[in-house]
Amino acid sequence: MKVLKLIQVARSKILTSFILWHAVVDINSKYGFWASLGSVASQAPSQQFVHKSLCSVSERIALGCMVPLELRGGPLVDQHANGSNSTSSSNSTASMDLIQCAVECAQNGSCVGCSRNLSDWQVYQHWPCERVFPLCHTEEDEFYYMERTNACQNSGVWDETVKRCSCEGTELYVGEFCQRRARQCVELEASGYPGGYKHYILNFSEDGADVPVLCWLAGVWDNAASMTVYRRQHAELEQEERNYNLTWEEYETGFWETDTINGWVGLVNLFKILHYNNPQSLIMRVHVGDSKFEQIYLGFALEEETYALTYTSVSTTRKQGTIPEETPGICFSEVMKGSRFSTWDRDNDANPVMNCAAEAGGGWWFQSCSESCNLFLPAYDTQVPEPESYTKVRFPGIDVRTYADSFGPVALILLESLE
Repeated sequence: MKVLKLIQVARSKILTSFILWHAVVDINSKYGFWASLGSVASQAPSQQFVHKSLCSVSERIALGCMVPLELRGGPLVDQHANGSNSTSSSNSTASMDLIQCAVECAQNGSCVGCSRNLSDWQVYQHWPCERVFPLCHTEEDEFYYMERTNACQNSGVWDETVKRCSCEGTELYVGEFCQRRARQCVELEASGYPGGYKHYILNFSEDGADVPVLCWLAGVWDNAASMTVYRRQHAELEQEERNYNLTWEEYETGFWETDTINGWVGLVNLFKILHYNNPQSLIMRVHVGDSKFEQIYLGFALEEETYALTYTSVSTTRKQGTIPEETPGICFSEVMKGSRFSTWDRDNDANPVMNCAAEAGGGWWFQSCSESCNLFLPAYDTQVPEPESYTKVRFPGIDVRTYADSFGPVALILLESLE
């Protein structure tokens, strides 16, 4: 039965491809998209429609960007499958459904393609989705999809290699057709932007506000990006070029040094980022020498106004490099859940007699003032041995004083996903 099903699907795809080829010919004759049929083979990249894999069908239908058309005929009948020597009269009528879909799609600048369900022959028109989907690696066999190659919007360019619009070169538009501004780094990744660290200005639909962030893109047209919301370079830790004993307003607003990759996205913007795609995973990273320590907090989220933190779980703390046998502790332990952000001029900690941020010399999520991992604090002096202090960067379980002369970047990073 499985082999028979595969044969039927293959036969349906061939038949549908033949129908869509006729649809293109019909469009050409009516609307003059090609000078002649003979130019089709020699100008493949400029064809009006191209066959593509189709994934996430149920999500597309639910979002209203894959719309079923009313069938005017019945299902196509394969004369070889039923032993008949003639094709059912519904053949031509059902074929016209697909042809008509392609004709109508070509007339409408917003329509991006047509597909057919190979089981019930239902025809669908496709429109740009609000959601950004990753590249489709495994096609849903029951659907045959043809997409317009001139459907790219906002100066996007068709990329024949991946058969998708490349949005690189646009004003940070993303999506299969570069249809809207980016809200996440991973959307840039899935829309063809080059790999590496780079500052981008993302845009959030709720208030239309632009948010400067630092993105890391793998550059593989896929789901492999992260957003750095805070980073402090080793050189700055040594030179202490910036004072992090900031006011509440300064921590809310944030700052980026666009000529470097140092900066802080700000509490207001971090809340927006998390609220748009809440929850996300937060990585807390510290580099020492040729090694790094990381803790990953799954389901990380902030409350509005006080920015109290919460998370669902902590993944195993990871260690990479040649650091000796030392086991880092947990920065945001269970008792830290619900901790609010505090600064010297906005005391939100749980200590009734002390302003933790004022004592430490930098804002953070505090409970009792004994918390480690305040990444806004300065590093230990590389020249003068110092006793362990709450006013310096610390990491539980690691004596970072022994690495003071090779202390590297510290960072807060959001792992992103399109799923």
